[in-house]
Amino acid sequence: MSYARTSLMSTGEEYITSSVALWSRGKYNFGNNSNSDDEDESNDIWSMSNFERGLKFQQMYGANLPTTYPTIARWSSGTATAIKSMDLTAPSWQTKAAAEGRVFSFIEGLSAFEGGPEPGPGIGEIRNKQLILIVPRNHADWLDGGVISQWSGYASGFGVELKISRYGESSRYQSTGED
Repeated sequence: MSYARTSLMSTGEEYITSSVALWSRGKYNFGNNSNSDDEDESNDIWSMSNFERGLKFQQMYGANLPTTYPTIARWSSGTATAIKSMDLTAPSWQTKAAAEGRVFSFIEGLSAFEGGPEPGPGIGEIRNKQLILIVPRNHADWLDGGVISQWSGYASGFGVELKISRYGESSRYQSTGED
């Protein structure tokens, strides 16, 4: 945008430039209705570094806070949401106990969060807390309905709603057979 400026001291033209953040709940689809790349993309995300994967999932799951914001990624209508991912095909998460310790630390951290600086919730503004945990569809065999129910019960005891989201398939830790 530009406009002409006239004052007692000078005249001239001013230009205003601004950025507008666009948040997406998923991949943009500008008129291309083909979904052929969706499966590859959903699988490729698990080959990214933990940090890159986290940023991608935050974008896909509607994060609306800066990536440096503490504990939560989304703040909306009184609900503070943390968005986390775990590649349960990784060697470090092959036992329920190891993964459970990490999941419980996510739950406890979110439970302890009471608010922070703008643009997120102020202290006393949070009415609900939600943890979205994203795992690959080909997760460890021990993750079943009973474990999810147990984790959800644990989260509920801390005032947190746990949602498990299965996304794509990870091949990051699969051997190629070329040893």
